[in-house]
Amino acid sequence: MNSVPLPVLVPFTRLEADTLQCLLEDFATRDGTDYGEVEMSLVTRVQLLHEQLKSGDARLVYFPVDESIQLLSQREAKAMGLED
Repeated sequence: MNSVPLPVLVPFTRLEADTLQCLLEDFATRDGTDYGEVEMSLVTRVQLLHEQLKSGDARLVYFPVDESIQLLSQREAKAMGLED
């Protein structure tokens, strides 16, 4: 019986600075990303995402099934059973 590999929390502090920067830039520029009525620079959007990670409001989650990494809210990660 083959089991589906579960998603895994990725501590952002364990990533190389360049890797984290690239991931945050990718998240900040994805289609459908909406930051409200005021247009923000990429630098500002990346800073906001980084602050969300540092504050614990966001989590990096690796999905082994499709080998992707997503930025989820703390609430979404908890709903997936990745948090206590």
